Amino acid sequence: LLFIEIINATRTGTLTIVNHGLSMLVLLVAVVEFIVLPQFGTSDFFLIVMLTLLDVIAGFTVTITSARRDFSVNE
Repeated sequence: LLFIEIINATRTGTLTIVNHGLSMLVLLVAVVEFIVLPQFGTSDFFLIVMLTLLDVIAGFTVTITSARRDFSVNE
């Protein structure tokens, strides 16, 4: 599913921006839960938080790279 999410990040448009915003929101909620609530302080949940972080970083990186390619100016 993470691979499919990264493939979806190659698109440029309004839905991609919303997708990145929701991914960032999920990451922030997961980090707050991991830090604040003792029930979520497990190694399994930590791995889920790291996968969410990877999704956010990869999504932004792929989108920026594909946007540069789409909007490049030839001299």
